[in-house]
Amino acid sequence: RSSIRAIEPSAETNLRLRSRIDLLARPLLERLAAGERTIGSVRVEAQLLEARLRDDLRARCFRATDVTRAAHDARARGVHVELLDDGALTDASPDLRDRVITAAVQMLDTAPDGAVTIRVAPPGRDLTATVVARPVHGPATRLEIPSALSVDDAREVVAR
Repeated sequence: RSSIRAIEPSAETNLRLRSRIDLLARPLLERLAAGERTIGSVRVEAQLLEARLRDDLRARCFRATDVTRAAHDARARGVHVELLDDGALTDASPDLRDRVITAAVQMLDTAPDGAVTIRVAPPGRDLTATVVARPVHGPATRLEIPSALSVDDAREVVAR
């Protein structure tokens, strides 16, 4: 019985994931199945969709937040975006969660090019998250968001 209970959440999670993929991917797949040619704009749309689905798997803490929109917009500008969630926001306070989301959105919205990596650390670390922007030209910027948070606790480190 306990092994059946262990499988049930996985089946439920799998069903939710399939439903989400269907919701997001079906319109594009139906257009392709109807014979729409894979010209540049469709190819870019497919790449952005793939990145969003990957984010849903690798960075669940950012689902249904402004980070999803900001990551999409940054990718559309040509910025390489990597979102990683190792779990520190799962039981975080709403204030800490908001601070991480705000920092991520600000970095994504202002990145003109290059790469942005947003990583939520595993629970129990000194840092809850790091947000790193590496523009094509100029210094990289690393924002560290500590687990014990007051309004002015985030540290920005600019690498030259």
